[in-house]
Amino acid sequence: MYRSTQVMRIQISLTVSESKGFIAKGIKNLPLVAEALNAGKVIIKGGTTTSAISEEICGQPLRLSGRVTLGGALTANSRNVGAHSILIEGGKVQNIDDIWDEAVSKLSAEDVYITGANVIDAFGHAGILCGVEGGGPPGKSLSSIYVTGVNVMVAAGTEKMVPGDLRTHFSKIGRNRVDLSYGAAVGLLPIWGTLFTEIDAIRALAAVDCFPLAKGGIFGMEGGTTVIVEGETGEVKKIDSIYQGIRGCGVSGVPESLANCQFPNLFCKLHTACIYKLGKKACFE
Repeated sequence: MYRSTQVMRIQISLTVSESKGFIAKGIKNLPLVAEALNAGKVIIKGGTTTSAISEEICGQPLRLSGRVTLGGALTANSRNVGAHSILIEGGKVQNIDDIWDEAVSKLSAEDVYITGANVIDAFGHAGILCGVEGGGPPGKSLSSIYVTGVNVMVAAGTEKMVPGDLRTHFSKIGRNRVDLSYGAAVGLLPIWGTLFTEIDAIRALAAVDCFPLAKGGIFGMEGGTTVIVEGETGEVKKIDSIYQGIRGCGVSGVPESLANCQFPNLFCKLHTACIYKLGKKACFE
């Protein structure tokens, strides 16, 4: 039962996937995103967090490509299913995987580009792992996005946060600097924009304050976040209700794209230093 006091506090332990569920609901609720969905364009670049956002906004999960697994940095075993990135305009959803440059060239300063990140720091810096030259079309197009002034949202849970300043890392990392890698050797592409975590999402979904209490755990809570949500009772109950709807959710993505690449694979030629294609070990599932 809830206490009858006006100010209420609840403690919630979020798995990584549950944090992504909150991020998805929170980013949809932002006025900037809502306006772009109503009268502009929104591009959502593929990833597990952004797939959850795509599901929340238009009911369509995205095809997953790169991922970090027990076997290291891998990619999907198949890229023939679903859209990796989409454009939403006028209520219509379009797969833009084959027309990426054209779609990006038509964005304006009123539009929104939503991307995930593989790493963030406490100063708001972020980076994306790239296993192919230039990070593929999305990586190569970032200069155009920034020069145009498109509103960039970087959706990433606090499980991605590392100590220190990421800017000291970029000069030391590169996919061609790795001699041997469990999975594809990757580089780190710096990105900047409005960082949006599960903490920001909870604050955006109700008139509450939210702060992290603990990180990590066991039995599925590895990487998870325990938070305190504080506010007027009715507002805190809103968050509790949302949490009940999110609780237990799994990884978002087109199901066929969840399978990891196995050697030999069509994409092996794009990846450098991979121990598996050198015949050293078999990939983990």
